Amino acid sequence: NAIKFEKIKESKYPMWQIKEHLLNNAHLGVVLNRANEVAIEGFVQDRYGFFDMTSNILKAYKKFEDVKPNSLEDIFKIDKEVEEFCKKEF
Repeated sequence: NAIKFEKIKESKYPMWQIKEHLLNNAHLGVVLNRANEVAIEGFVQDRYGFFDMTSNILKAYKKFEDVKPNSLEDIFKIDKEVEEFCKKEF
């Protein structure tokens, strides 16, 4: 059986749309990570469906895309703000 590799379609994999931005702004990993954790938690608790997780994560990522942590304290603060936003919005 032959394996066929196809070009990734953003319409099918919406997270792909932020890849370049995230690669160029690695500090935003804290936002993506926390939003992902809250999204998984919400899915496990049946607050929304599996396919809603991506849109929720992207909503949080876009909300916090301008944050610039300069210290460990900033990272913890951003982490908490993202968590609060996600729990309120998701």
